[in-house]
Amino acid sequence: MLSIIPSTTRLGQLTDEELIQLTRDGDDRAFGEIWRRHAAVGAAIARRITTRIDSADLVSEAFARMLQAVRNGAGPKTAVRSYLATTIRSVAASWGRNLRPTLDLDEAHEVGFTDDRFDALDESDRHEAAVTAFKSLPERWQRALWYSEVEGRSNAEIGELLHIKTTAAAMLASRARAGLRKAWYAGEAA
Repeated sequence: MLSIIPSTTRLGQLTDEELIQLTRDGDDRAFGEIWRRHAAVGAAIARRITTRIDSADLVSEAFARMLQAVRNGAGPKTAVRSYLATTIRSVAASWGRNLRPTLDLDEAHEVGFTDDRFDALDESDRHEAAVTAFKSLPERWQRALWYSEVEGRSNAEIGELLHIKTTAAAMLASRARAGLRKAWYAGEAA
């Protein structure tokens, strides 16, 4: 049985097939080694497939789906890299269907935010609600919003800071703004 491996054997010495079996047997460290081996190639595949979706997001989702499949007794038995590439393509296609055409936010005209409900709050309530909504966002969204709205950085600068393409930075900032609005309204309704 593969799960009985001498303690002197390092994960880096095992084949992908052995690591997948160890993962099936419950060893999460083995899947970490799979990630280490194939994440860079996965990112390259993701960048070739689409520029509209952040490659790091695609790779993370593909690995998450692969791990779930392996834990459920499915997933790759051999050819881990091929399975990963297919999963990345599947995720990109699925997410791509939900994308709407985007425009460069640096060139878009600023639309003012007006809402009578916002005026009804006093200054301290507005501040607390904004902070709560902001803190509820994923860290990546918080960083994108901070760079964009507080520091006034361009999408190109945000892309450099987050190590993503300019278009991905624009999409990330747009999703973060939408997430902040949603969090704001959810907090207001509570």
